[in-house]
Amino acid sequence: MQVPFMSRTCKVGKQQQSLFFSLKALDKYKFEQSLEHTSEFIERLEKELEEYHKHVARYRRGKEAAMEDSLGDNV
Repeated sequence: MQVPFMSRTCKVGKQQQSLFFSLKALDKYKFEQSLEHTSEFIERLEKELEEYHKHVARYRRGKEAAMEDSLGDNV
């Protein structure tokens, strides 16, 4: 039995539509994974920046204290 042309066309169209939605779902998954990875990376950078600011503040306090000591010794 031969399948009518219209029936074959509809079947191919449904397969193409299914493939399109599968590819679209895959793109969405990849985007979500990338977004999650980027968010984690940003969180890590924010923590590193906070630690850097703390380090700079400690360094400045130490430097200021040393300068005050040296100025106090000269007087």
